[in-house]
Parts: sequence; C-alpha cells; structure tokens
Amino acid sequence: MNKKLYVSKKVKGLGGRLDYYLTESRYDDIKNGISTFVYGVEIQKVTVDEYNVEYIQKREIADISVNRDRVVEFISLLAENEAMPVSLYDITEDFLTDGFFERNEKEKISA
Repeated sequence: MNKKLYVSKKVKGLGGRLDYYLTESRYDDIKNGISTFVYGVEIQKVTVDEYNVEYIQKREIADISVNRDRVVEFISLLAENEAMPVSLYDITEDFLTDGFFERNEKEKISA
C-alpha cells in the first residue's frame, strides 16, 4: 500500500498538527479479470511534549472507494473540519451510508 500526504494542518489549541493521507492499494481479482486501484484515508494527530518527544495517534481506513476524486474530496472535507483520528470510522460510515463515494451519473453512463 502507498500513502501520500495530502493535507497537513496546524490546529490551535491542539499543540500540534493533523496530517491527512490518501492511501492507495491495488485490487486484483484474477478469476473475474478485475484489476484496479482502491483508495482510502489515514489521519495522524501529531503532538510534541515539553521534552520534544513526538506522539502520533493515527487511524486508517483502507479501500473506501475506487473513485480517487471522491476520496480526495472527502479528505478535503475532513481537513476543513479538523476531523481527528478517533472520529474517522464514524464519519466514514456516515458518508458511505449516504452514498458519497458512489460514482456519479455521468461516470455510470460512460462505464
């Protein structure tokens, strides 16, 4: 799996930063002849104490969607609202339930 830092944001009152990553893994189904990339999200909360020791709290959800643009848009929304790692599962579940990551109508027609 590959991951790429997409947004890094210093947060007031946190004493650190939030890093939002786009993750990418390859999905291969040899039996059905399917090969594609699947995208996910990782959030890291990075804080430093008075002794300059760095603490990292992270949460990752891999394989959310094959639609890279929708996952990137989701990461932008997470960063804009300063979502923390602890809430990533609940937020993602809500967006999945609402159909946020499904292909739009234009993509369905061209597929």
